[in-house]
Amino acid sequence: MSLTKTFLFIGLGLLGQAGLCTAAFGNVAVEPPFASHMVLQRDMENPVWGIASNGEEVSVSIGEQTKTTTAAADGSWRVELDPMDAGGPMTMTIQGNDTVTLSDVYVGEVWQAAGQSNMDTRLSFYPDLSSEISAADHPLMRYFTVRQPGNPPTTWEVVSPTTAGDLSALGYFFAKEIQQRTGLAVGLVVTAVGGTTIASWLDPATLAANPSITDADRGTMWDEWVSPVVGYGIRGTIWIQGEQNTNSTDAPGYGDVFQLLINGWRAAWGQGQFPFYYGQLSNIHDLQTDPNNVSNVAEVREGQRMALVVPNTAMSVNMDIGTASDWHFPNKAEAGRRLALPARALIYGEPELVYSGPLYLTKTINNNEVTLYFDHVGGGLVSQNGGALSGFAIAGSSGDWVWGDAEIQGETVVVSSASVPNPTRVRYAWGDNPILSLFNQDGLPASSFTTESEDLGPRGTGGAGGSSGSGGDSGSSPGGVPNAGGEAGQTSGGTFAGGAAGASSGGALLGGAAGASSGGDAGAALTSAGALSSGGASVASGGSFAGGASGTPSTGGAIAQSEGGMSGASHESGAAGLDAGLGGSAAAGAGSEDQTSRTSDSGCGCRSAGGRASHPPLTGLMLFGLLLLGRRRESR
Repeated sequence: MSLTKTFLFIGLGLLGQAGLCTAAFGNVAVEPPFASHMVLQRDMENPVWGIASNGEEVSVSIGEQTKTTTAAADGSWRVELDPMDAGGPMTMTIQGNDTVTLSDVYVGEVWQAAGQSNMDTRLSFYPDLSSEISAADHPLMRYFTVRQPGNPPTTWEVVSPTTAGDLSALGYFFAKEIQQRTGLAVGLVVTAVGGTTIASWLDPATLAANPSITDADRGTMWDEWVSPVVGYGIRGTIWIQGEQNTNSTDAPGYGDVFQLLINGWRAAWGQGQFPFYYGQLSNIHDLQTDPNNVSNVAEVREGQRMALVVPNTAMSVNMDIGTASDWHFPNKAEAGRRLALPARALIYGEPELVYSGPLYLTKTINNNEVTLYFDHVGGGLVSQNGGALSGFAIAGSSGDWVWGDAEIQGETVVVSSASVPNPTRVRYAWGDNPILSLFNQDGLPASSFTTESEDLGPRGTGGAGGSSGSGGDSGSSPGGVPNAGGEAGQTSGGTFAGGAAGASSGGALLGGAAGASSGGDAGAALTSAGALSSGGASVASGGSFAGGASGTPSTGGAIAQSEGGMSGASHESGAAGLDAGLGGSAAAGAGSEDQTSRTSDSGCGCRSAGGRASHPPLTGLMLFGLLLLGRRRESR
């Protein structure tokens, strides 16, 4: 044998040992995130994929099922496992020309944990959490972190005192809440990277459909850190990000791009409108004193609040648990607990749980008073310290903002000022480190907001999710809130079951609930003198109408997904010199942020996907306008 051939065989052998010529040598293989100790999502089909030789027959066996397929010309293969009940440990066997065995596999609940450094920073980064690491004996909690220091081979880790330090701190406390309350195995797939912008996480299809997004880093994080796990069976995504977009270029359009991201990720995963729960930006910098404060941080928070128009989303508020000097607040235990609340309420069988702080919905104006209506008031609205409300600013159509006098009246807040005889606008907690006072009795803070944005309604409190595809409970509308409808429940497969519309209170206009018919638009149920009309029919999958009788809200009807505008160039902000807490003790600092004047008012600015109407029909809008006009005249 010639020397050349000898080196050729040696070289190919080394490549085979490294796994780079697997298909050529017929070695069937799965790639991360498929590994021993993994958690598969219960009650849904789970894809499994890998590589083998061209035309090789591959079988995947787990429990009592076996799925078989044939590898394509490029060596790729994929099977879909039938839905499984929670349980374990189990063994998965992948059989081709040889055999791969994955052990200690559980079926339970899987969540993707994504975003930037406040999701990426590990337990070991926070000195105060050392005792939590020492006590972290949680054999049914596992995690798979795509990005590791030094890029070692990624694998699933069982949470223990020796492994917990490398797990996302916020993700850990979220998973701990879910695991301890359900008793199920919980797996986290962590795809977070510190110092990243919203545009860097957009998927290729979304970028192709929105060529005006021209950020230099667009899509860069997706390719490396998300793409390897796209399609892995998950219950949903938890997310915290936005610090890197708190500049005057990005902040006004953040909410539009965020909505694109949510819809794009759902489409890429192909698992329906799975839950997407996210944390709002925490407080930072000096405490606000000026009602005319210009805050890019508040702009991003408003974009996050407005993203709640996307179906099956929920937001936790963190403005009371941050620190003035550092974006990377240490109270990840409370942040994780709050982020787990909507999962507990909407998915895991605690429908009576109040899972959000008060969320502004809409307003009415009577002479010099602005009445603000809220969702998620829980047991009632309260002032944080029992005193007078603060942090509310009020203004007319022109002129400066002034601090307003704010008073809780039932489930509303009434704001006025002697210096503003004709108010048109109110905003609350509008600052980097804003003045906070409004909470619900369940101890959850209200989100910041400006009434200059579009109203969030109809929304309601949402229904409880069913199991194994069963429908959720109907939502409830806040009493007396204009434009507030019930929201549908969520099935275990991540889609919406048809929830009933919210109940009328005081003749207010209510939106019909949205459900999960294939391709149908959400119908709108209108109230007239307190009675629901029959206009709330839903479009069924065949295109026919399944309208209810007069006085009965309809169920069904798909919620139109919104697409929006996009932000401009990215801007560096946040803690300087911090590499996401990797390695445990990086120096942290607040860093500088662009505090120049914002370039435009925030707002939704969205259009409905596929040409579907995302608002009630014209007739409904006309009735709504007449009803409000009548109410205002009566109030005068």
